[in-house]
Amino acid sequence: MKNNLSTIIIAIAVIVFALIIGNAYKYKFVSTETISVTGLAETNFTSDLIVWKGSYSRTGNDLKQVYADIKQDEILIKNYLKEKGLPDSSLIFSSIDVTKNYQTKYSDNGNILGNTF
Repeated sequence: MKNNLSTIIIAIAVIVFALIIGNAYKYKFVSTETISVTGLAETNFTSDLIVWKGSYSRTGNDLKQVYADIKQDEILIKNYLKEKGLPDSSLIFSSIDVTKNYQTKYSDNGNILGNTF
């Protein structure tokens, strides 16, 4: 009786498994009788916006002089762009970024002793 019961359970499990797989296959590969179209559309337009990014730099030991040089460069660049037809309202200059350059001093053993500006 135990043998027959386990055989019946296995047979029912195989049938349920076959039904699940059959329905999944039918669901996945069933014809939906629809048409799918992928297309391309084009249109011409005139752009009135352009974004240019640029940078310029100066190096020196006198911070006030370097700031003055950068301001002079900004004036030169603005004048050049205005001569080319760009209005002042379309120009944006960002803040100045200062990076200090240090020289690292090492001992004879290779240990860091400190930094010099």
